Amino acid sequence: MEIVITYSSIYGASAYYAGLLAEKLGIQAWNLDDFTRTDADVLIHFGGIYAGTINGLRKASSILPDDRLFVLCTTGLADPEKEKTRNEIRITAAKILKGRNCMIFPLRGDMDYSRLTIKHRAMMWALVKMLKAKKNRTDDDEALIGTYGGKLDFKDPEAIIPVANIIIKIMEKKMVDIKISADNPLCSYSG
Repeated sequence: MEIVITYSSIYGASAYYAGLLAEKLGIQAWNLDDFTRTDADVLIHFGGIYAGTINGLRKASSILPDDRLFVLCTTGLADPEKEKTRNEIRITAAKILKGRNCMIFPLRGDMDYSRLTIKHRAMMWALVKMLKAKKNRTDDDEALIGTYGGKLDFKDPEAIIPVANIIIKIMEKKMVDIKISADNPLCSYSG
């Protein structure tokens, strides 16, 4: 069974997690820019969430035949333990992955304002300004406001273990018929 890991990483969180998974599986993680097509049985793509889009998702989806398993691992600041976060990721991914056999694993990333591009700094400034005007702020809202201009690091090397465990079962062919359920917080969408 051939498994390929790709990532699209602007600030490093997606590359970090892709590297951790590759190490656990004993395979290589590839920058998505290095691929044009693969006939792998499974493609695992790591992409950051930026302004409601998932980095590299459209390209990653296009390089794998539709009848193969697509595993999406997102990285972002919002807490993936919250149903609202998982639903937003499902909705965003479904626009591109509709009809595909896929699994989604949301992971937490990081942000260092000193490393942001001018465009991303402007977007964060506007977001924080909007959040400050909001009457009922969430804990995530308060965290972004409180750390504006500084650093946030939610990366957790242990978060890759559930992903690795499922992929190992697939590699060992212990999961011949992959059942994906919206009730399972790890497996979020099936087309």
